[in-house]
Amino acid sequence: MLVQDPTKDNDVDSIFDQARELGATEGPFDPSSASSSSRSFAGTGRLLSGETVQPTPAQPETVVHNIIFWSNGFTINDGPLRRLDDPENASFLEVMSMEA
Repeated sequence: MLVQDPTKDNDVDSIFDQARELGATEGPFDPSSASSSSRSFAGTGRLLSGETVQPTPAQPETVVHNIIFWSNGFTINDGPLRRLDDPENASFLEVMSMEA
């Protein structure tokens, strides 16, 4: 459990206050120009004005799976042969027949 000292100032607020005192100004902010290649940060941002900026929802990444059917089964992405008559594959084959 993490317990924060309630008498201690918010570190982020003090950093922004100090930046303002030293002459920092807020530049234009365009959330659509932010890099989406970095997945190391998630959360809410804060501007020097004190406003919070909610993250823009990331678009789901398209994933392609190659399914090859053979006379005795199928493979997914060069994986092992999965037999057509194996009960473990029945639900997958049922979904595939509905999607086609």
